Amino acid sequence: MRAKRKVLPQLVGDSRRLLQVLINLVRNAIKFTSNGAITIQTLYDTKGQRLVVHVRDTGAGILKSDIPLLFSKFGTLHRTA
Repeated sequence: MRAKRKVLPQLVGDSRRLLQVLINLVRNAIKFTSNGAITIQTLYDTKGQRLVVHVRDTGAGILKSDIPLLFSKFGTLHRTA
């Protein structure tokens, strides 16, 4: 017997912006990870009714002084390694 597939609700939002954010996250993971691994995990939080995306890498990391730039409109971080 096959397991029943769950159908996720329609994602509401700006699809172009969502795609842009996901592409930027993956590009940055690739850019700053010369050795190691990049893992992308998606899950749907049924309680909060939201899609959760985790992009993890073993890259250089972010300087503490650059953290305020992460979500600024035109912020660009520098390589740490």
